Amino acid sequence: MIRLKVTGLQALTDKLNNISSNVQDNVDRALGDWAQRVEKEAKTLVQAQSGDNGNLARSISHEAGRGFAKVYATAFYAAYIEFGTRKFASAYVSTLPQEWQDIAKTHKGTTGKSAGDMFDNILQWVIRKDITPQGFYTKKTKSGKNRVNKSQKEIEDKATAYVIMMSILTNGIKARPFLYPSVTNQTPKLFEDLKLIFR
Repeated sequence: MIRLKVTGLQALTDKLNNISSNVQDNVDRALGDWAQRVEKEAKTLVQAQSGDNGNLARSISHEAGRGFAKVYATAFYAAYIEFGTRKFASAYVSTLPQEWQDIAKTHKGTTGKSAGDMFDNILQWVIRKDITPQGFYTKKTKSGKNRVNKSQKEIEDKATAYVIMMSILTNGIKARPFLYPSVTNQTPKLFEDLKLIFR
């Protein structure tokens, strides 16, 4: 799970008890709007990068309250998509600001899931995307139509998932960041909103 909070606002939030309720409400609204925009952009990026409206996009959410806002992704593999793995993670994470490097470090290592869990997730993705080459499990009927051999398709889908899993375990995966660019894009608008509130 990746979690991040608005930072750099501690001095502001420390003062919230000394300002009017109306100003507090406006600050909370600005924080909530920021979190909603980050969530929406992050989901859009995940969907654009994977072409799959699956578990990761659904797991991205936000919370906002009195003087705080956070955006998070609860899919157990979210950090590996955000930061990449193995050599790809090393190359990408080193380019990030220190705060994001620290977040990445907290996700280094095992997910607590088994290889079987990983295989099952990849298999479900293979089935959803229907990426196994069709020539392996289709037959032409006498009428010239393709007929799917379902048991052969299951075998080929599992073989495809296994090849993908072994490639990921051996080589890693490239980072496909969705939270970092969303936060980077949406934070200037947050600070503009806060400037207007306190002007």
